[in-house]
Amino acid sequence: MTKTKAFLQKHRWSLTGALLGALVFLVLYGVRVLDPVCVDWILNNPSPDPSQHYLGWVFYRRSGWHLPYLGANYSAIYPYRTSILYTDSIPLLAVVCKLLGGVLPARFQYLGLWGLFCYAMQGGLAQALIARISGVRPQDTAKNWASVLGAGVLVLFPALNIRMFAHTALAANWLVLLALWVWLCAEQSENRPSTGKLCLWWGVLGLLCAGIHLYYLPMVGMVLVATCVQRGLEKRGPAAVVLPIVSFCAVALAELFVLGAFAANFAGYSNGYLSGADLVNLFVPGLGASWEQEVYAGLGTTAAVVLALAGLLAQRKKAAEFFRRHTHIVVAAVVLLVLDAALTGGMEYPALSDQLDQALSGTELTGLSEQELADRVAGKLAEELLAAKFLQGIPLAGAVGGVLDSRLTARLLDYAALKYNRRFLLDHRPAGATGL
Repeated sequence: MTKTKAFLQKHRWSLTGALLGALVFLVLYGVRVLDPVCVDWILNNPSPDPSQHYLGWVFYRRSGWHLPYLGANYSAIYPYRTSILYTDSIPLLAVVCKLLGGVLPARFQYLGLWGLFCYAMQGGLAQALIARISGVRPQDTAKNWASVLGAGVLVLFPALNIRMFAHTALAANWLVLLALWVWLCAEQSENRPSTGKLCLWWGVLGLLCAGIHLYYLPMVGMVLVATCVQRGLEKRGPAAVVLPIVSFCAVALAELFVLGAFAANFAGYSNGYLSGADLVNLFVPGLGASWEQEVYAGLGTTAAVVLALAGLLAQRKKAAEFFRRHTHIVVAAVVLLVLDAALTGGMEYPALSDQLDQALSGTELTGLSEQELADRVAGKLAEELLAAKFLQGIPLAGAVGGVLDSRLTARLLDYAALKYNRRFLLDHRPAGATGL
């Protein structure tokens, strides 16, 4: 009892943020979705995806065990083999619930409870991050209430609300917040965790990401890269830099193997990894090519960014002192932003290149001329190469990138040769011929 009381006292503000997140969830979605035997709201949802998530779980529950693949779901699309991974049914929960299948009702859904959990985690971790970054102490009541209100902004994050009961597994935005929390804990000067403990934390994150949704692996992985860049700049030694990455990747790969990711002969995943979005869309709604590419951060986040920039200008001396104290983490954050921008923008290059190919073949798809398309393709490629050159100067990223430089250069040269040959053949094709 004493330990419980001490825990509640120590984490009272984070728990308050979690409570706020839970209350927001109940206001938005009500309590009916929490009934584990109530599924009509899933099957009658305007979006077809929740039905896929639920039915994927139902077929998985009725599928036999196919060891060592705990996540094998061979009943869903017989005779093809698939995995619970590929129905976005939150594999970790699905496996646990299947193990408990004997005591669960015949009709059972966990999507509603998962949603409540995600909102609570979003609120709690957001408050903890805001308090840590701003240096708020537990006894600073007014500032802690302000951090709880700040957490409310992230609880109302549009990406969370849009995904909640459309792509339910992707509502686990708190995984990114947890990764940022681990990063900040590793950065602190007092009670800095050992490399072994840090490997354990990142191993757990790898387990959670692979077991919730594959898309979170690269998202959280980028935060891990930033963490390791910082540790490299602090000259903590190769083991301190490399081992957290090894732990994250090894645990995730092992879990994916057990879940049957590599045993399936039918995945059905789309090009979700390759769907880029305009970074301006973070602050200007409606710029996504489709709603699935919408990354609008919301009015609250936009206002917070504006206020933060105003604060930096008004308190230039304090801001400069803060950046001097945290030079390594600031550099790592810049690397993280460059990585994100490069990965986001990098998806535009193949699309523009395809448009140029079609224009050269005589297909009119856009109002742009061949020269305008060629200029855009060249500009986009130049942007990606500029980002790559920036990363090359970072010790860890540069070392890894240097190993791949020769291969990448060879691929670029081969690609340029193909483009040239294509253009040459198109220019010399017989009169009246179409296509290539």
